[in-house]
Amino acid sequence: MINVVGLAFQGLILSWVMKLEKACGCSAGWQRAYIKYYAIGSILLLLLAAAGNQLKNKALAAALVGAGLVNIYAILTYIPRMKYWGCSCAASGDHGYDFREDFIYWWTLIGTMVMIFVLSATLLRI
Repeated sequence: MINVVGLAFQGLILSWVMKLEKACGCSAGWQRAYIKYYAIGSILLLLLAAAGNQLKNKALAAALVGAGLVNIYAILTYIPRMKYWGCSCAASGDHGYDFREDFIYWWTLIGTMVMIFVLSATLLRI
């Protein structure tokens, strides 16, 4: 089964980062590149999973979890850094305010908190 929400979210992230690369010079940094390549990789993995391919290598699965944690860190530090430095083009588009920056930040933060809660509840057997 295809993870439509995951594909849509990663597609949204990728479209936002591609816009930044084209029109927002103050957004340059390792986080932008990492977020872009992580989104591309995630989309490919989600499409492979939809085609019925299973990830059976535990070392690769652990590496993907680690890469996901780095991506969470990159998003949660990159967006506030751009706001702090006054990189207003990241939140603006051709037709005014671009919602993607705030949407990506808040849903990453909320998703991380939910993930921590679920993991804690599982480990503590609540």
